[in-house]
Amino acid sequence: MNNIKEDLLKINTYLDLKRQIVGIKFLFNQEEFENAKGKSLISKMAYCTMIRNGMRVKK
Repeated sequence: MNNIKEDLLKINTYLDLKRQIVGIKFLFNQEEFENAKGKSLISKMAYCTMIRNGMRVKK
């Protein structure tokens, strides 16, 4: 996990990115959805809004 953080820091530095990199995983069936660690949406949301919100999350 530490290598991933280091790699992301290098990528952000090299590319001078203004926003954070976002990872996306598509869930293709009910079983994958039920086993996912993410939160379910309460209302509809545009894909681009989800991505924008994901870039703002601090971990």
